[in-house]
Amino acid sequence: MTQIRDENGYVLIHNWFRERFLQRQLFGDGAAYSYSYDWAPDEYYPKRVRVTLPDKATQELSVGASVPEFVKNYHR
Repeated sequence: MTQIRDENGYVLIHNWFRERFLQRQLFGDGAAYSYSYDWAPDEYYPKRVRVTLPDKATQELSVGASVPEFVKNYHR
């Protein structure tokens, strides 16, 4: 989903993707978030995601444990 609009056509959120992965979100109030991913060279999913918040602070999230087994085993 790249964009969500309300009944008046006002953009509530605009999403940008690169190769199926969310890269940036811009909300209707002007708040922008961007995402970068830490990939292991031999795996099909990221281990961590770094989120840049509207105030330019960053937060790193470990997401590897939440990836389903069928995704982890996709290329094996």
